[in-house]
Amino acid sequence: MLLSRRHIIQTAAASGASTIGAAQIGANSESAQNDTGFVSVKTFGAVGDGAADDTEAIQIAVNECFGKAATPNSSSNAHRNKPLYFPPGIYKTTATIELTNVRGGHVFGAGRFTTTIKNVAGTSVFRTNGFEYSRVEMMMLTTSEHRADIFDLDWTNTGGTALQSNTFADISFEGGAVGVNIGKSDFMGSENLFINCFFARCAVAGVKTSNYNALQNTLIGGNIQSCALGLWVSAGSCSVYNTGFQLNNSCDIIVNNSANDTMIISGVRSESVNF
Repeated sequence: MLLSRRHIIQTAAASGASTIGAAQIGANSESAQNDTGFVSVKTFGAVGDGAADDTEAIQIAVNECFGKAATPNSSSNAHRNKPLYFPPGIYKTTATIELTNVRGGHVFGAGRFTTTIKNVAGTSVFRTNGFEYSRVEMMMLTTSEHRADIFDLDWTNTGGTALQSNTFADISFEGGAVGVNIGKSDFMGSENLFINCFFARCAVAGVKTSNYNALQNTLIGGNIQSCALGLWVSAGSCSVYNTGFQLNNSCDIIVNNSANDTMIISGVRSESVNF
């Protein structure tokens, strides 16, 4: 079959346009995959092999997402926050990761048994100074000794961000003194929500509310086991719905002072000696 010169040129042009179009679609697709909006700790050098010290890399990633301690995004620049992602791995740390004046932050892993942050220095895994309207989820947090709180959820009444209305979901807190200690500096700590979290082998308590304004905290589902105390309301309040308690040494729930607030305990299960 003989083709005219015009037909050959038209066919070549159409083919070239298709090739360019395909290349452009591929480039756009790759750009979309890379422009996810979140920050991976591995971008800043975290290894996640359980051997390398990832402390500095993680703190740099935190600063990238939420601002440095001296210049946090806080409330006025919360729109600059970026979600912080921990890909699958075991991240060894030798110092506490500091979250300072974070409002509307998001810290997440790849799954409760897939992402682990392990502090081997016996200090807290995370410590906040002002943390509100934020979400932490899908990871395991553990520390090597029983003298530090795993997640020190605190505020010293400094900066533009207080301590309230945070969500913790699908997290394992293992070891340490307290799994999550809320408001131990005596400032706020209200309306925090724990969904399907697991607390184990905490030397003091799985969860502790530590001041009179640490009110209206809520546990939904999950399990607290093999801790000295399951839930310790030293002040403030915390309602519990459908949470399991197992083999806690002293008792499952102790309330020292609820600040005249209301607590609801509903649908829970206990396999401890003392509820």
